[in-house]
Amino acid sequence: MPYETFAVANSLIDLADLAGQRLNSVRLQKLVYYAHGWHLAIDKSPLINETIEARPYGIIIPSICNGFKEFGIDPIQGHLTEFDATTNNWVAPKITIDHGIALALLESIGRTYEAYDTVQLCNLTHLPGSPWQIARQTANDLRRYPAISDDLFLDSFSSLVRANKQQKDYNYFGIRISDIQAIGDHVQSEPDETTLSEYAFYEQEAKKLHGSARKGTWKRVIKCSLSWDTSARTGLLTLHLVDGVKYDIKLNSSQELDGVRKIMHREKAIFYNIVSGSIAWGWRQLSGATGLNRGAQPDHALQDI
Repeated sequence: MPYETFAVANSLIDLADLAGQRLNSVRLQKLVYYAHGWHLAIDKSPLINETIEARPYGIIIPSICNGFKEFGIDPIQGHLTEFDATTNNWVAPKITIDHGIALALLESIGRTYEAYDTVQLCNLTHLPGSPWQIARQTANDLRRYPAISDDLFLDSFSSLVRANKQQKDYNYFGIRISDIQAIGDHVQSEPDETTLSEYAFYEQEAKKLHGSARKGTWKRVIKCSLSWDTSARTGLLTLHLVDGVKYDIKLNSSQELDGVRKIMHREKAIFYNIVSGSIAWGWRQLSGATGLNRGAQPDHALQDI
């Protein structure tokens, strides 16, 4: 059974932190991409439950790309979070020790690919015969973003596993760390044309977000919690922002409480306007939360994000 993309990404972030590294969104997506391919080849099952897209400028994992969009190509802060309806809190899902092969594989991926800079990892995904290149080449309509199928990953990475096994020097995953490293030895450290376009995309998206957000008045919420005082018939919404600041918002009715709970359960990206006190959510259709917009409406330019 595949894991949530958030759980895989968060675990790789933690492993990088332990190694004294900070990942940016581009590198994180590449590591998830490689981990997904190796997991398919070794365990014959997908690692993540999300489609990886073959865009003109490289591979994109939408939930990670959107979740860390504000950082562009800079190091990311925090984790990807989702709402837990049982606790009324946002949590950062992770792969645990109970998920033996998955966690051990992520540890191997982290150790192995740390030898290569992000440009090399990008260039590697663009090589002829790569899943990205084949998905682009065989797509019927490039106006839509073709999905990189699990079959493409399986074919590509299984051939590497078979080659490793023939040399009779592999660990219980069926791969040798030295062989994974050898994959990237011939990859140039100068960005190819596609990688340059990929970096430009992330910088452009970050500028679009910050530019539309009136110079930082909109801040992403990384954690929030709800409480309800039955006797006073009022609630409290506590927002923890990406810059470490915390805001409390009083909820005046159970209807507001239910509305906020539904939003938190449904949306992956929520923003708070530190000037007006407004709340907005979603990456593509940001709008104000009914009953919580006690100041100005969210900037309509954000609707294009």
